[in-house]
Amino acid sequence: MAGVLKQLSTVTASTSSTVTLTGITTNNPHMIVISDCFPSGDAVYLQLRWTVGGSVTTSSDYDSGMQIHFASSTFHDSSVTNNDGINITQHTNGTGNGEGVNAIINIYNPTKSSVHTFATASSVGRDHGDESYGTTGGLVQTANQAIDGVQFKYSSGNITRGDFTLYEVT
Repeated sequence: MAGVLKQLSTVTASTSSTVTLTGITTNNPHMIVISDCFPSGDAVYLQLRWTVGGSVTTSSDYDSGMQIHFASSTFHDSSVTNNDGINITQHTNGTGNGEGVNAIINIYNPTKSSVHTFATASSVGRDHGDESYGTTGGLVQTANQAIDGVQFKYSSGNITRGDFTLYEVT
């Protein structure tokens, strides 16, 4: 049956500097669900990096384009090229009540080393100024390499709490 989610890895963060999800071994689409993720610092970005052979890829070949919708105003387009990771919401979180993020990330071509690995991301959260927002967009690593996992971290400080789950779509 097509479209079944097979859970591969789950991590519950508790004052963690990074969270790494492993287990990508097929070229099937994969999905990551992030629930109730909160930082230890104020005005920080939740970032994503791929792992290759178990090591984090920090080269400056991550690109993204996203649109941020604010509850109190209009939207904002954001694009980044040649970065050493992806800010998955393109907006900050903080230490105030509820200033965290929830997200779903879909990954395509993860183990095909002859093409780029692409992903789409949708998230909702509250920023460090206590405003609700939603973000949707795409990201790509412009180097052709097979990935086997994903690492998350905040741009500064720790992940105070959060649930991270990796699924394979079979």
